Amino acid sequence: MSSLKYIFIGILVSLLYACKENKYSGDVNSPVVTLEENEVHSAPNMDYTIKAHITDDTGLKSIQVESESMKLNELISFGRGLVTDFDFSYPIEIPKDVDISVEHPLQLLVTDVAGKTSVADMRFLLDKDIETPYFVEVPQSRLVLTKNSDTDFSLWILSFEMKDNNGLASLKIECDKIGLNSTIPLNGTEAVYEHQVNISEIGDYTFLFTLTDITGLVSTVSSQIRVVSKDRPVDLPSLYLTDVFTDKELNDDEFGVPVVMTKTKEYNFELIYYNRTDHSEILFITDPSKMAAKGFGVKSEGSLLPGDDAGVLSRLALPEKGYYKICVDIEHLTYSIQKYTPSASIYDRLHVTGEKIKGREDWNLEYDMKVENSENPYIVYDEFEAAEGANFKVSAEGWSPKWGPVPDNGDKVIFQRLTDTDQNYHTQSVGKYRFTFDYLTERAVLKRID
Repeated sequence: MSSLKYIFIGILVSLLYACKENKYSGDVNSPVVTLEENEVHSAPNMDYTIKAHITDDTGLKSIQVESESMKLNELISFGRGLVTDFDFSYPIEIPKDVDISVEHPLQLLVTDVAGKTSVADMRFLLDKDIETPYFVEVPQSRLVLTKNSDTDFSLWILSFEMKDNNGLASLKIECDKIGLNSTIPLNGTEAVYEHQVNISEIGDYTFLFTLTDITGLVSTVSSQIRVVSKDRPVDLPSLYLTDVFTDKELNDDEFGVPVVMTKTKEYNFELIYYNRTDHSEILFITDPSKMAAKGFGVKSEGSLLPGDDAGVLSRLALPEKGYYKICVDIEHLTYSIQKYTPSASIYDRLHVTGEKIKGREDWNLEYDMKVENSENPYIVYDEFEAAEGANFKVSAEGWSPKWGPVPDNGDKVIFQRLTDTDQNYHTQSVGKYRFTFDYLTERAVLKRID
């Protein structure tokens, strides 16, 4: 920040000032400083540019930018030549660890060549809302519905659950195909809403959902729903394996439940899955947030039975605990399971590493994950308390390999090994979490535990 190049950026800027309370000077003939603003609303880790118009008949010598609490103490000196009129522009970065509960003073001390000074006072309030509102529940991003009668989906329910740290303002729902453009007023920091739509005609429906908070911050997601005839075989963009069977269990995690299957080709999905107990049961579902949607259960050994309510389908029982390779063909309605013997490397130490995790240094590799069960060294876990704005990834020793979040083709987050990207998962709320990670299958589950 001490480089003089920032001064010369400001020379090119011409500003208008009209607020007399932002004008500062010392005694007669001292420099006159007019701040663009003297009260700044910002937030930690944000950039801000201090701007001021400075005049002095004698000639300017230096400008000192000083704030003890924000760790600023920069002296900017003028070189040769008489400067009597100057547009000051100086970028700073608010420290990420600064206390947000108090205001932070900053001073510009301007000195002219005769030694006369003027002090311009600024105060920084770190109360700016930078947290965008978010959807806890929102219609699936891609969904295929099979129409069996003329009245099917004439009253389809779009369900939403929304949150914001300061307060929600509105939800806008748009769909050109049915002429829908509706804005619903919201209030409070949490809201639940249901909206009925008619999507009974066969075709593609693209919905756009825009969530706005009281400060104007916006989150936007979309949903593509395809309605098809029962006589037409339809491929699916996503398929999930679930080992829980209630809507509450599907949604009490931030990610990891159900398990995202890998699409290998049209109509075909597979995954490596760890079965924790003998004779446990699984189903294949298309909506990761509810059971009352299209799914696939067992008709007979090796054969699948589709249905529009996965909750009533017969489940597939896995005989023993351990790893399985599971393959599903939704075109021919078949499945196969076979025992899988792991051969991947075992890591001595893995870490949840990030920032704003209470009681831990940011991005430190000293906090080891623990093996969940001695029978399976590939599954490790960690418990931690997330502060506001916490985010993390998983890393082995020496930062290689690393795993981080990526979205699947639907709505769920999955953890994958990172190559040329460096992505972190941002927790949805403040509180205590348990993070469980199977680095053989890359299944990660994050749940609140308080």
